[in-house]
Parts: sequence; C-alpha cells; structure tokens
Amino acid sequence: MDRKQLPDGPLEMFVIYNHPKDFPGHFVVRRWAGGKPTSDFAIADSLEAARIEVPAGLYRLPHQPGEDDVIVETWL
Repeated sequence: MDRKQLPDGPLEMFVIYNHPKDFPGHFVVRRWAGGKPTSDFAIADSLEAARIEVPAGLYRLPHQPGEDDVIVETWL
C-alpha cells in the first residue's frame, strides 16, 4: 500500500444518536476525531436524513453492547 494514500491526521468517525439529551426529538450526527468529540454536528428529523449527513465511502458499525442507548450506529 502506498503510504501517501493514507489520510493525514487523527482517525475520524461519525456517530448517529437517537434523541440525545441535548437535542431531544431529533437524530444527531457528531464527528469525532482522535477519539474525542468535535464541535461539528448535524441535526436531522429521521435516521435516513441523518445518514445523508455522513460522508460517502465510510463503513457502518451497528450499535454495540455496552454503548450508550442513544447511539444508533458509528461510521468509520
């Protein structure tokens, strides 16, 4: 693999939440970088609308046991 093709910077992921405390009644997509949440987020009225906010080409991980109940899925 050509090292020049690897992205620079910390690993980014996008987490979709279902009705989190700070935005009840909505789905929220938050960008994480280097294992920490960033100030970047999008609000949506449905899961389908939230998924549109996730950059193309990422891989979806479903909710995992032990995660907060409001986490729907994580995209890497």
